[in-house]
Amino acid sequence: MPSSLEPPDDTTRAVLLAWIKTFPAVLNKVKSIEDLTDGLIFSDMLEDFDPAYAIKDISKTTSSTKWISAKQTLEAVYKNLLKYAHEHCDNWVKAAVVEYPIDFNALAQYSDPTESTKVVGNVRTRDNIAITNRVFQLITIFLLVALKGPNQLRYIDRVRTKLSHDMQSVIANHVATIEQDLSIALPDLEVHRIAKPYDALDLEEKYSAISMEHAALKKRNADLITRLENLSESRDHLLDETKEQDRLIKQLQETVNHGGKSEYISRLEKRLEDSEQLIASQEQQLEDARVNRELKNKELVSIKNTRDLETQDRLKELEVENSALLKRANKVDHYEKKLAQQNAIEKENARLREQLDVLQENQKDYDKVHMENELLKTTRREYMKVLEGQENTITDLKNKGMALEEELRSRMEEIELHLERQRHDEKYINELQERVDSHSPEEPSGGGFSLEDELNRSDSPNEPNPSLEISRLKAELQVLKSNEGGKANAELRAELQKAEMEIRRLREKTQELKEAHAISQDQISTIMGDRSFLPTDEALVTAVDKMMNIGPFQLTLDDFHRERAKSSGQSLYRDATKEIERLNHAINELTAKLTSNERDLLRARADLSAMDSDEITALEQLKEANELVASSYEKDLALLQAQHNDLRTEFVDQQSHLLAALKSKDKLSEQLKTIFQHPSGSFEGTGKDSEPARALDALREQLQKKETTIQELQRRLVLAEDPEAQKAANDVLVKNLTRENALMATAWYDLTNRLQSNHVVLQRRQDAPKSWLNKQRQLVNSGPRR
Repeated sequence: MPSSLEPPDDTTRAVLLAWIKTFPAVLNKVKSIEDLTDGLIFSDMLEDFDPAYAIKDISKTTSSTKWISAKQTLEAVYKNLLKYAHEHCDNWVKAAVVEYPIDFNALAQYSDPTESTKVVGNVRTRDNIAITNRVFQLITIFLLVALKGPNQLRYIDRVRTKLSHDMQSVIANHVATIEQDLSIALPDLEVHRIAKPYDALDLEEKYSAISMEHAALKKRNADLITRLENLSESRDHLLDETKEQDRLIKQLQETVNHGGKSEYISRLEKRLEDSEQLIASQEQQLEDARVNRELKNKELVSIKNTRDLETQDRLKELEVENSALLKRANKVDHYEKKLAQQNAIEKENARLREQLDVLQENQKDYDKVHMENELLKTTRREYMKVLEGQENTITDLKNKGMALEEELRSRMEEIELHLERQRHDEKYINELQERVDSHSPEEPSGGGFSLEDELNRSDSPNEPNPSLEISRLKAELQVLKSNEGGKANAELRAELQKAEMEIRRLREKTQELKEAHAISQDQISTIMGDRSFLPTDEALVTAVDKMMNIGPFQLTLDDFHRERAKSSGQSLYRDATKEIERLNHAINELTAKLTSNERDLLRARADLSAMDSDEITALEQLKEANELVASSYEKDLALLQAQHNDLRTEFVDQQSHLLAALKSKDKLSEQLKTIFQHPSGSFEGTGKDSEPARALDALREQLQKKETTIQELQRRLVLAEDPEAQKAANDVLVKNLTRENALMATAWYDLTNRLQSNHVVLQRRQDAPKSWLNKQRQLVNSGPRR
């Protein structure tokens, strides 16, 4: 044991007793060291640490000895102190508590003077200091737990406020000495032995070791126990003999009193003395055996109590685990009962199995829709190919137009050049003729050539006339400058745009005719499919002949889903047309910007060249630049005028179509009124045997078509007059298409989820096939369940 827990001096003892009095519950209860040996003061101190670890039920024993009750109280307090240290203190305090156990037997016997005198004789006079040291050892452990535990601030404040500075220094030195001695005695602290105080395997191992030690101790003390029992029996027998001898002695005494002593009496007295000596020796042996037995019993009890503490802790842990297992068992019973009540789930499974057949029928419908989707994709690809071909054709036409325009421009430039040369030659010839007529004496400064020589020289290809060539080159330069921004190119571009607009208009009309053709085919197919309109074969043949007189119609079936293909193709065509218009608009904007930039560049060049030349030349250059800019503006104006004329022509055409549609509507309304007023006459005038109801339906259908056409023309007229309305209509169309696509996607995902859930339900069935081949066979052979 380290020196720090050796007997402290008187100053340290007084300070420790003063520290105990700082606890509120112990304030006036401690007057001497004997007041601490019963364990009640320590119980109050432990309750101050944490009320959860207080000794609730202190033993109210009725034992004949006081020290047994004190020992039980001390053991209970020390047990809870150990638990508190294990759960709330650090490894250092745990090691100190484990390494310095307390002898509770000695402390308890010290609290009972009668038992102490009986067992150990003069213990209170010989070992008083040793018992006092054990008490102060327990006080030191309480001090370490208080100052190093979780509530150390509270107890440090008590020491600072309720004790003097000298006492505080003594306590600090005492704790420092304990720490130093523990660090020397236990360098590693071996905290692993207490790191897991509630490990089940360690507790079981300790319990088995204690049980083996207890069994060995019982075997070693078996002889003493047997001797004790034999001595007890001998003592009882001797006591009986003693009583008998006392009775005989009394009789002999009476005899002596009556007749005096005889030899027989003296012999009996001698025997009696021998018996008394034997009894005294046997009583001494019996007392020695009793003392040894009590010492052994105390050793056994101390060991047993220590083992019982650990066993009780293990028992409590096992009880907690048992309660947890009982809860789990109750949960299992609850789940079993709940599982037994799941008959409704089985019924639901049966119902789902019945619905599986219906879902399989839905699967067939889904396959049909999938086929329709594939057909639509094929149609879309075909339309995309057609649109790509049309775009390629348009690109080729544009390239050809640009090439023709370039060629035309070069040809016109050559024509202008030749005409200018011709004009210059004629002017030069006229000047020479005037010179000849006036007989001008002036001659060229280069030599004395005559007019004939000069003409011959000018006509000869090998000897060119320099002055003539210079004048011709100036004329060509003037023509080129004047024709750079001429109107010829602008007119040609205007004609080209007009031709493109005409091509686009004709393409739109062709598309409308194709749509009307498809609608007519659909109507004819509907009429041929529904025999309620044409109940007889003769009427069907007559109707087909009438339709064939209109044009080469091709009758198709409903499986092609012409309406969906037509709508998708129309949407693709509209998107492509819009994209082409957007690109044309962007090209026009870029062309306008390029023209504006060219004008700015031309002005800047003219200004720059004017700065480096004289005034006359600068004025001529600026004049030429202004003429080029003016010709460019004239070209743009011609283009805008051509576009305006095209728009006006288109507007007039739409108005004429609208008026014609209105007139046709009025005419049909009059015919309808006539038919309602004179139904028999109208049908007789036709010379046919058709029924009045059929003619009336045909007229209504024709009237509806005309009204639809009129509404479409009115819509186009409004869109042509108001581009904002056209944009709004396009936005509405885009929103509708987006909503339809969202609805289709939602329906697709819903159908996919249903199929997946059906597949999962099918897999959960007990009779579900395992292999892929058996699954396919079941899907093929499945039918409605009876």
